[in-house]
Amino acid sequence: MKKYGKKRISKKTYFIVSGCSVLCLAASGVSIIGFQRYSTTYHNDMSLAQIGIEHLRTAESLMQAVPKNPFDTQRISQMQHEFVAASAAFV
Repeated sequence: MKKYGKKRISKKTYFIVSGCSVLCLAASGVSIIGFQRYSTTYHNDMSLAQIGIEHLRTAESLMQAVPKNPFDTQRISQMQHEFVAASAAFV
């Protein structure tokens, strides 16, 4: 009758498995931090884009009234202001 003892894991295998585990944990931590950072940036950029779109919509509605009264300097000035504000939001 043969005795079967516990098979010992070599030190090399132990270090390889430990190293891979540490790398996986480090990569997971970096991924979580990166996701949180870029998620915040995305929401800020999306908010600015929505503000810019609203300025463009306002400018568009002002432009539609220009053919009726092309010499209305107040409307043209306001329209120009909306385009500048939209440009600032997108940059």
